[in-house]
Amino acid sequence: MLITMVLAKILGIFFIVFGMSYLFNRKSHRKVLDKLAKSEEGFFILGIITLLMGLVIVVLHSYWNTTAEILISIIGWGAVLKGILIIFDPIVMMKFSKKFMKGEGWIHLGGIVSLVFGVYLYWATIMG
Repeated sequence: MLITMVLAKILGIFFIVFGMSYLFNRKSHRKVLDKLAKSEEGFFILGIITLLMGLVIVVLHSYWNTTAEILISIIGWGAVLKGILIIFDPIVMMKFSKKFMKGEGWIHLGGIVSLVFGVYLYWATIMG
């Protein structure tokens, strides 16, 4: 499907850039995440953006056949769920985020997982 290839390329590049920045600029990410976790308004806006992006993916892409299609659909539905949870109760999600981000290892792991997803999705567009 054409939409799968377009979304795979967009998400692939996004996750590659995001993953590499997590791996190579952890201190800066730690500062930003710490500040975001203290701002109820910022977290609420993050929820709105996350929900909108997830809805775009879910509405445009409801395919579950290939690995790339499944991964894109899961990313979309995950974003929808995360956005809804943040919008409904940003304070609880902020507390969860603070607990989750306490260890430096989580940022490193997040960077690796993001990079792997990105490389796979981008590779899928090349292999077509």
